Amino acid sequence: MTLFPVLISILAACISPCSQKLEGRPHYVAPGALRDVTYHDQLTLDAYAPAGEPRPAAIIIHGSQGNKSTHVTQLFEVLDRAGFAWFSIDYGSSDDVAEAIRYVRCPGRFNITPETVLIGEDTGARIALSLAAGGGVRGVVTFGAMLSDVVQSPRKESAGLNGTIAEVLMFHGTSDEESPPGAAEALCNRLPHCTFYPVTGAIHNFENWHPDEWEWKEDLTAWLRGDRRGLWKDIAYNRPAGRELLMDAYIPEIIRPLPAVIIIHGGGWEAGNKVTYVSPVFGPLAEAGFAWFSIDYRLTPYVHIPEQLDDVRSAIRYVRAHAARFHIDPHRIALLGESASGQFHEVDPKFGLGKSSRKTALR
Repeated sequence: MTLFPVLISILAACISPCSQKLEGRPHYVAPGALRDVTYHDQLTLDAYAPAGEPRPAAIIIHGSQGNKSTHVTQLFEVLDRAGFAWFSIDYGSSDDVAEAIRYVRCPGRFNITPETVLIGEDTGARIALSLAAGGGVRGVVTFGAMLSDVVQSPRKESAGLNGTIAEVLMFHGTSDEESPPGAAEALCNRLPHCTFYPVTGAIHNFENWHPDEWEWKEDLTAWLRGDRRGLWKDIAYNRPAGRELLMDAYIPEIIRPLPAVIIIHGGGWEAGNKVTYVSPVFGPLAEAGFAWFSIDYRLTPYVHIPEQLDDVRSAIRYVRAHAARFHIDPHRIALLGESASGQFHEVDPKFGLGKSSRKTALR
């Protein structure tokens, strides 16, 4: 009988602490996420790592004026669309952030892959870049990075930023008065794998950027996805009057510039969306080696046919402008219209498609 407690102790010691049940509460912003998960002492993080295929992880590091639930919440949906798990942390120092990363990466604790991206805004950007200099992360994304002293003293060892060798993507408002973009751009120019993305007219806090300044969401999603093919949901291809118009895309696993089809749903000009009526063509197009893009457009009676035609033209321009991102041949784009949308080519025979492209109507 005395052996039983000993066996229990041995078995308990064999169980990884990473596999123990997480203590957290339901999240108020992201369904399926947990909030206030304690990772060290009294410090907590919010976590989203859904079931299914393990996802790469994004660690979100807020700036000096926020916390894990403010100034960064627009990232949650973007990261989910990009197929990432995310972890938004509260912290007191860069050591706390490093501890949070170790906690998240503990094998078996969360449904994630080893691939990790650090995302920092304001002063959190500096922490992200400094930690990335130690290696072990795929990349860093910054918003409104506070880096002026780094440029003034580029050899300052405590900064540790010039050693960042991971991929870096820097978003910065051109009208940022709290942290003018020059410092971030100068650092980006010194880093070996850095892309500086100026957001025209935007201020410091990216959560306050206007809808016509939201193209960063699509660019961040594309950067995170990298060369990943397959289904790509809810791409905002235009924002007329601040309203997002979305498309879904499917990019086959074929290593060559692909012909593309832009699919326009039917519904009498007044009903339907990018997944109704037209879904039966998704499989045949993908299996035939076509990339396809199924679009939403504004409906009557809220707008009229000229505005709907403008939406289709916007989708064509967007797909063509991002041909490299979608691995398509910009000169081989076809339109496929179903029911009412099959009449679009009769209303506007040109559509700016070019001689090598085609229009098809399914009636």
